[in-house]
Amino acid sequence: MENTSFAAERWILRAGGRSATGPIRSINEDDLRFLGPHNLAVVCDGMGGNCSGRPAAKTAVWAACERFERGDPPGWRAPGGEAPALARLREATRGADLRVTRLHPLIPVAGTTLVALHLGDGALVLAHAGDCRAARWRGDDELEVLTRDHSLLGMIEAAGQAPSAAERERFAGVTTRVLGLVEPRCPIDLHRVPMVLGDRFALTTDGVHRFVDDRTIAAILGECGDDLEAAAAAMIDAAIAQGSDDNATALIVEVTRARAPAPSFGNSTKPTLPWLYAPAGPLPEVPERWRERAPGAAIEQFRELYALVMGDDG
Repeated sequence: MENTSFAAERWILRAGGRSATGPIRSINEDDLRFLGPHNLAVVCDGMGGNCSGRPAAKTAVWAACERFERGDPPGWRAPGGEAPALARLREATRGADLRVTRLHPLIPVAGTTLVALHLGDGALVLAHAGDCRAARWRGDDELEVLTRDHSLLGMIEAAGQAPSAAERERFAGVTTRVLGLVEPRCPIDLHRVPMVLGDRFALTTDGVHRFVDDRTIAAILGECGDDLEAAAAAMIDAAIAQGSDDNATALIVEVTRARAPAPSFGNSTKPTLPWLYAPAGPLPEVPERWRERAPGAAIEQFRELYALVMGDDG
């Protein structure tokens, strides 16, 4: 009889996501991507409008994913005995910060916030900068928020003060950490996250969690069954119903057991500027002919640049 081998089951991440422009904005500056083979989930919220925020978020998402798709360089080791998963995520997010900075000669004040979750070598690790959020649900009506907003409101709350409703509204949108806009590099929180099989994580932009309370998010995660994309859509619908005036993105991630990676997905195409999205190795200098397309150049030139940065999705 022919021998048949079966791949051993292992813990992986599976995910479902949704991103919406919302009822007020004219363009979606959020971006998300899930890499099933690499157990990586990334959500970014661009800042600065169509001409800055959208390219920044897209560039950061794809640059972070590139580190995992490219793999470890020959002889690579995690520094100082650090968990390899944490070291890879640190390199990925630092690379994302650098790539967004590369936009500045051409697209000023391009910046984005970021939250990313990665499972590798038995460790679940989280990266966070800005006011995107990660929260964990473990099967009850409670939601455990794993990140603290890098905003003026977050600073006030961390100091133990209780802001008024007016102060909460005023300071929540003043972000203190933004990839691409903090010199010499944006500080990024990185840490391991304890996990058990069945944990669900909601990675959201502030267009969702500023308008949907934790109990509602927990209820949605409990009611969606296995349909994680439906859970993400329900969160966005709830945010819009509560008056969200921002882009809204939710990426729901679950720790599960499977024999094969979950499928990958995202909501944008790869940037197409070769000097911005370079392969392995140091980034080349921005060509002089592109520096001439910096602010002040003809609007036709800027549109050409913007189309290249954004790829085929406009």
